[in-house]
Amino acid sequence: MNNEEIKMKIVEWQISGFVHPLNCIGENGCGNTMRPIEIEGKVILQCLGCKKIQKYIPEIVLNTDVKALEKDIMNKLEKGK
Repeated sequence: MNNEEIKMKIVEWQISGFVHPLNCIGENGCGNTMRPIEIEGKVILQCLGCKKIQKYIPEIVLNTDVKALEKDIMNKLEKGK
């Protein structure tokens, strides 16, 4: 996966509404949303509030097809009506 694809996966995760977004857990626990940025050719996460940097991106974010997950959830909800 190239950097643009990684950033897109993170953005899809963050705006999904069906999964918990990646939030800052810095020393002051600001809890703001993290955003993908590229530094020195590597995608990392940066807090929108305190600007804390997180180098680790959870594998589940990169390996989950969030759009397919949303579609599956919506189909199950429709069937439950």
